[in-house]
Amino acid sequence: MAQALTDLSRQTGCPVQYEQQLVQPFRSPAIAGRLTTADALLQLVKGTGLEVHTTNDKLSVSQADQQAISSKAAALQTQVGQAVKAQKLPQHATTALYAELGAVRTSVVTLAKQQGFVSAAEKASYQRTFAKAEQLLASVK
Repeated sequence: MAQALTDLSRQTGCPVQYEQQLVQPFRSPAIAGRLTTADALLQLVKGTGLEVHTTNDKLSVSQADQQAISSKAAALQTQVGQAVKAQKLPQHATTALYAELGAVRTSVVTLAKQQGFVSAAEKASYQRTFAKAEQLLASVK
């Protein structure tokens, strides 16, 4: 993967930022055809669980969105669980939310692997789930 990313950067003149140890375990498929640099990069990472990020004239490969979203969901699950244990929230009222947060953690990884990115719409959906959990937790403080 690292060699493919370096080759893509050299061939297109567009720098691709990535951490060597993050991409090291992955192999990249051969790509061919007339593709934009971003589309070629997506083809390289699709199926790996790596994410392509594009900003102006810079491309990068990471797992930043997955890590941020998974961490936030895990933290909220912990807080919900603690509120239930402290008997501040009834378990029956939080079971679905706890499961929904768990589904966020699973789906963000799945989507990144399938697509090579986490879309803005998916991030917005996750944020709505986080807001619901935060509102519930705020109601018991």
